[in-house]
Amino acid sequence: MPAAVLTLAKVAFLVVLFAFIAWSLRVVIRELRESAEGAGAAPDLTLARPAELEVKEPPEHRGTRIPLVHGLTIGRSDAANLQLDDAYVSGTHAVITARGDDFFVTDESSSNGTYVNRRRIGGATLLRRGDTVQIGRTVLEVVK
Repeated sequence: MPAAVLTLAKVAFLVVLFAFIAWSLRVVIRELRESAEGAGAAPDLTLARPAELEVKEPPEHRGTRIPLVHGLTIGRSDAANLQLDDAYVSGTHAVITARGDDFFVTDESSSNGTYVNRRRIGGATLLRRGDTVQIGRTVLEVVK
């Protein structure tokens, strides 16, 4: 093979490699921005760690409170800690985890998504007092 063809192949490979790296960085930056934007309202400095979720919808369960704990699974399956009888909810729809004094909700690749303050989340999203979490037809508000 002539040296010019090999050199051209090397240059083409490097161009494709750099394009892939640039595309990957762009995706990561976009995901980080979306995660930060979906983090909820401005921080409430009077509350370091929210303690409960209160059901706002559906009306027949309004006012029910669920303690926030690390590893709280929400879904339709019998294995979920918080079971929701809703056709729009996946078996394991979302998980709430604690990191330090903060709680985060993560969608578990559900079909219909998880929403914080009416925005569909793509990654772990910080929960603050007053934030709403919607899973299927159920709307929960972070309280305490």
